[in-house]
Amino acid sequence: WILVQPCDASATIATARTAMAETLNGRLHPFLPDWTRTNSIRTNKYTLYNFVPTNLMEQFSQLGNCYFLLVSMCQMIPAISNSGGIPMTLLPLSGVVAMAAVKDGWEDYQRWVSDKRENEGTVTRVDAQLMAQQMKWEDLRPGMVLRVSNQSPFPADCVLLASSDPDGDCSVETCNLDGESNLKKKSAVFTPSEWEDALRCFCEGSAKANLFEIEPPSDDLYTF
Repeated sequence: WILVQPCDASATIATARTAMAETLNGRLHPFLPDWTRTNSIRTNKYTLYNFVPTNLMEQFSQLGNCYFLLVSMCQMIPAISNSGGIPMTLLPLSGVVAMAAVKDGWEDYQRWVSDKRENEGTVTRVDAQLMAQQMKWEDLRPGMVLRVSNQSPFPADCVLLASSDPDGDCSVETCNLDGESNLKKKSAVFTPSEWEDALRCFCEGSAKANLFEIEPPSDDLYTF
């Protein structure tokens, strides 16, 4: 059982600020999701609408392309042209720009495919009625409660609420973040007995609202 915190686009640790509790339909909603924030990852630069202008702007920000474009424009002026007013350098320049655009577009498409594969991973969410449901990683929001099985990845920073381990511990591998393959021990907020008491109070409707204050986003992986 885990309290979800969002993951930023650069795949570094980004912590959420607050997860609150509320009363919903006479029952306690454990955590209030922040629907204004998204867990979707996007690393591609272009879209179908801005690819042509953005790519042309990037290419002609290079001095070499600007030089040959200026030469082509000067060749179109008969008074100073050495090619009879025909922009002879425009054809090779167009070929270079077109090939670079194709390369940039293909590379950006591969990034989009990778982002889509990452965003469509699934995780188990537990709702206010303690019912489990599958949802995509990109649909996660701060404040949601997750159930993570052994050897399963999770796409966000999380607060460990409880563990099936008798001591309330679990081991986490962070090689995707820092390259370290050794397991790191984490301890749950609640002991197993405290978690059972919390669930019983929740089912009886006598649980109290809780407030979690979390530090602002940080790229420091080792302190929290």
